[in-house]
This record gives sequence, structure tokens and C-alpha cells, in this order.
Amino acid sequence: MPTLLLLLAACGSPETPPAYCAGPTTQLWDPADPELLQFPDDALAVADPGSPTGLRPALEDHPWMAALPPVLAPFPAGLDERSGFGRLGAIFLRFDGKLGALADGDVRLVALDTGADHPFEAFVEDRGEQLRVQPLEPLRPATRYALVLSAQHVAEDGGCVAPAEGLQGALAGGGDDPWLAERYGAVAEALGVEPADLSAATVFTTHDDVAAIHAVASSLAAQTCTWAGPASCSSWRDGQRCARSFEAWDHRGALIDPDPAQRWTLDVSIYLPPGVEGPAPVAIYGHGINSSRGEAEALARRVFPLGMAVVSVDALEHGSHPTNDDDDLDAAAFLGIDLSTVSLDGRALAQNFLQTDLDRLQLLTLLQQDPDLDGDGAADIDPERIAYVGVSLGGLLGPGLVAMSDEVDLAALPVGGGHLATFASTSSFGAAFEALFVELLGDEAAWQRVLAVGQAAMDPADPAVWAAHVLDDRLGERAGGPHLLLPVSVFDEVVPPETGIALARALRLPHVEPVIEPVALLTPTGPAPVSANLDGVTAGFFQYDRVTDGEAVVASEHGNTPYGTEGELQLLTFLETWLEGGAPVIIDPYAELGTPPLE
Repeated sequence: MPTLLLLLAACGSPETPPAYCAGPTTQLWDPADPELLQFPDDALAVADPGSPTGLRPALEDHPWMAALPPVLAPFPAGLDERSGFGRLGAIFLRFDGKLGALADGDVRLVALDTGADHPFEAFVEDRGEQLRVQPLEPLRPATRYALVLSAQHVAEDGGCVAPAEGLQGALAGGGDDPWLAERYGAVAEALGVEPADLSAATVFTTHDDVAAIHAVASSLAAQTCTWAGPASCSSWRDGQRCARSFEAWDHRGALIDPDPAQRWTLDVSIYLPPGVEGPAPVAIYGHGINSSRGEAEALARRVFPLGMAVVSVDALEHGSHPTNDDDDLDAAAFLGIDLSTVSLDGRALAQNFLQTDLDRLQLLTLLQQDPDLDGDGAADIDPERIAYVGVSLGGLLGPGLVAMSDEVDLAALPVGGGHLATFASTSSFGAAFEALFVELLGDEAAWQRVLAVGQAAMDPADPAVWAAHVLDDRLGERAGGPHLLLPVSVFDEVVPPETGIALARALRLPHVEPVIEPVALLTPTGPAPVSANLDGVTAGFFQYDRVTDGEAVVASEHGNTPYGTEGELQLLTFLETWLEGGAPVIIDPYAELGTPPLE
């Protein structure tokens, strides 16, 4: 062999670039494009040594944000304060031509550290030029993920899809940007393929803000709490109804600030049952939207015969809470909707969810430290037997509280839900504005992009994100989760069924039969009753399609499901069997009552 060839062989020859698809349809990718061509993407983030993930999103000065209509500009505000992108938000890629029908294996969502595939639902929209993927369960925190379109996909033009020119080098681990090369260069290996097998991709890192918020919650649980003044009690249903107040810390800041800005006084409604020897078990009650802590009377009169006490405090923007402005509609204010400007503020919505849970966590801590609720010197409640019952909005708020605290032993969340972007846009409160927003943006696909970015900004407050830490992957010292019941209506117009499904999936609940509508990833339990079905914990998702109304059987809806004949029996059975000292029982109320099907 000639000397020159020997030297070349010894030094190695340049690697041949991957033979990427050169089809007529191409992924659109440009982090600076004002149309926002892909999201999320670590190309839209910057290094931040103070972040637990080492980065933070950087869209505040992006031209896409600047071009948003003024009424929508507040919705994704705060994203740059996150430690990464959303764990439950939609992911989208865009193309200069139309995609074809998606075949199995065309799209994958993969954790790059393990190569594990994550379940999702995929949508082709915007005249075939946008691929939107919705994770079916929350992604892991502080983890790098890739969404990819395989080169095996056949576009509508009959050819494969070409990767964006700006990504081709990075997908092979090269290119001019080491930040991108490190991330995109790991994709093919994690998927077990060659770079040329990829047609489109985005790589992003999820936030770890839940851990920081939980640290605040832990500090609150360790503080000393006291009642502010004496109780005012009166006779009520042979027991007592008392009013007290306490001071709580307000931790609202960029989202939740470890250094509280102020203290405020919160009013508490207390219901103590008659004829109970010794301290009574207690339920913290979470009221519905546009309601107040007084709604707890509905639960108290039902559980008094069980010897159970009930306490309740107002959510932010409701009742006598210091944040409530009597001139505002409570529901709109809580959801960050400004009716005067018809705008949607995602940061306000997220703060309202999280601070309400922190208010209730401080109440829970107070109940444990001073269980003498009526001030007579004797403990009225048993701090070792605490339940949470939250209806509607209270059901959405439940996962955060139960994940933050190790002290709640049972949770019932009638007509609860998760995934804030879906709730804010499709509930009866938000849906009224959706048509306006779509019209302002020009089309539905553009609205979906706004929802994806808004969800990423609100994500650390999402009930479904917190739900991932309720039964599994606990944040505190408790080894297992609480007993949990999530009953929903398949016809709910206020907390839409898809939000209940999102919460059930995040909790990884078994689906208690009868199954009205099958839900992907939820495994049917077999015939009810169900008890201790998850390593000694009772947990289940139950669907209502009908309730008894007098002599008639009518379709279930938001208002008649929690305390209708069937819903009340199921809830009280769940509570009563827990009070008896064993694992609680989830019944099929239709079988118990012989409720006929809808006609």
C-alpha cells in the first residue's frame, strides 16, 4: 500500500454523512421563526446554572410571543420562569407539505436516558401540515425527551419526509451548534436506529418545578400554626357548626416563591358531629367553582351519621378569601379570565391552583397541631384520620394537596379532572371564549399551538402533573398513596370528560366496572365491589352515564353526579368502610340499587 494511503488509513477517513430522505415534503425548523415551527424544543431554551435541569425556556422575547393578540399574551406568560418544558403539554412539529395517514411506528415519543417509549395520541391538523402529539400520562420530571417522525412515513405526495436542513448535522451528532448536537445527536441511538431513519424531530427537557413547590409545602407542614382568636359555635343538626380563622402564608411570586410575600387571615367553617366519643375522623372539603366553603354543609349532613367532622376553607377568588373581589365572577377570576378585556392569564390560573392547595395544607397542619376546634380544651378531631373530599373544582385541587402531604389517608374527587389547558379551553367557563380566540388567531391549529405553550407555562400547577405523585413516585416519606376514588360523568359539561380521563391516567387508576366508555391505559378491575386492589390501597376510576331522579333515570351531568342517589351511595360506602378500620370499598351503585340503563 502506498505510504500516503497508509497514513490516511491510520488517521481515519471522514465519516460519510447520513443519506437522509430527500422527499419533496420537509420538516420546518427554525427556532427564530415568528410562526413557531416546533414546540417544545431545547433550541428555545438557554443554559441556566441555577435551574435544577440546567436550563430554562426563553420565549419571552420570541417574535411569536410578540405577535400574539393582546388578549392572549398573558396566557403563556411565565414560561421563561419554568425549569424546563411541560410534562403534560402537547408537542408539535410543522411541515411544508401534507403528511399522510400515520402508520404504526411512524411517530415515537422517547425518553433519551432510557430509550423507553411514552404513550401518546397523535393528530394531523392544519391541512395536514402540523403533527400534534399529546402525552397520555405526565412525562418524567427533569428528563430529556425526543418526538420523532420516522423516515418510513409516507407523505401525501407519496414520498418520505426530509429532515430540516438545519437539523441534519445535529441528528448525526455534528453541525455548528454543540448545544443541539449534544441533544439531537443522542436521538438515533436512544431509538435504536440510524440518523437516516429519522425524518423530523424535536428534543426537549421537562421541568422539575414540582420538587421546588413540594419543598415549600414541606416547610409549611413543619411550621407552628395557631388559631386566630376563639371559635364561634352554634347548634347544627344536633352537632355544632363553628367559625374560626387562622393566618396563612401567601407564597405567590413568579409562581410559588419560597419566601412568602405576606400573611393573610382565612376563615374556616367547621362541622362537628353529635354523639361521638373521643376525637372524630375529619374530612377537609374542597368546594366547587363559583361556590364557597359553606358548600361543605352538603357533605357534613351526609357524614354526621357516620360520626365524621368536616372543615373547609375558601379557594382563592372565592367566598371570603382575601383575594376575592366582589365585583368579579369567582370562576372567571380563579381561571385567570379578565372579563373586562376578555383575556386569559395562565400565570394567575396556576398561582390560584397552587396557593389554594398551600392554604389547605396550612389548615391541615393546624388541624394536626391543635385539634381542639371548638375551643373547649378537648380534641374534637383525630389528626391520624384525615380525608379529603373535593367536588368539581375541589376535585381538581385534590391531587396537589394529597401529593404535597403525607397525612391524608383517603381522597374522594367527584367530577374532578386534570390538564389545565383542556379545562381552561373546553369547560363551560372557557369554551365561551374559545371561538373568539380561534378567530383572532386565524385557525384551530394556531389555537392548539397557543394551548401547548400555555400548558407548558401552567404545567407545574396541573392536577394531573401532581397526580403522578399521589399513588406512585411519592414526593414525601410516605411509602404508598392514599385510598382514592375518582367518579366522573361521561356527559359532564363543566369539567369535561377528557379532563377526568387525563386525571385518571395520571393517577394510573384501575377502571372500576361497569365500563361505560373504555379508556386507553386504564385496566378494568372486574366486577365491583373493589377493595385493597393496589397493594392494600383501594383506588378506582368510575364512570356515570345515568342517575336516579325521583322515579326517573336521567343522564348524568356535572351537577347531579356527586350527590345523586348513586353517587351519594358510592361516596358514603367508600367513607364508611374506611371509618370501620379496614380498606375502603368501591361499589357499583348501579348493581346495588338496580338502576336500569338509560332508554
